[in-house]
Amino acid sequence: MRNHEKNKVQVIAYSAILMALSIVLTRMFSIMIPIPGIGNSLRVGFGAIPTIIAGLLFGPVAGGIVGGGSDIIGVLINPMGPAIHPGFTFTAMLTGIIPGLVVGAYGKKLGIHSIQVLQDKKYLTRSIIMTVVLRAIIVEMILNTIWLTNLMGASFVVLFPPRAVKAIAILIIHGLILRGIMGALKEAGVLKSFSRRLGTKTA
Repeated sequence: MRNHEKNKVQVIAYSAILMALSIVLTRMFSIMIPIPGIGNSLRVGFGAIPTIIAGLLFGPVAGGIVGGGSDIIGVLINPMGPAIHPGFTFTAMLTGIIPGLVVGAYGKKLGIHSIQVLQDKKYLTRSIIMTVVLRAIIVEMILNTIWLTNLMGASFVVLFPPRAVKAIAILIIHGLILRGIMGALKEAGVLKSFSRRLGTKTA
């Protein structure tokens, strides 16, 4: 039980670090791109990357908490628009939930713990591709565009084309960055260490 509780503490600590990174990247290293006649409706940044990593490493619950927590705390610290919006908080949570579900599905298919999936180069790449594609479609193209139409009073048809282009570009950029980071963690033995700690339950 002691080792299991220690693992939980470590997951919480790493998740808190990833949440802080997400807040910094979103609030300080994002740019707003205006659409003529509409205003600032495209935000381009890298705050989703730490949230996705949390989901990949620690599962959908931790990923969702990192995503939702970073959105709420980020708005309170440095708002970049209106007050906390439940829709955007939900999609921030989905950003962490999606990778956790993807890796979990592959783990179930292979009959291994989800974190052990990331030890396989092929399934690591597949997990990242599936994650960024699903996020681009569900979060960026559909849900966030709906929230923006409600906030800005603009038509979904007007907002969708530029947001779709942005989503595809971010999909590629995030995918390459995530593959580089996760590949580096794999080569450094970090994923193997997490696999040993979290891959089996200890009593």
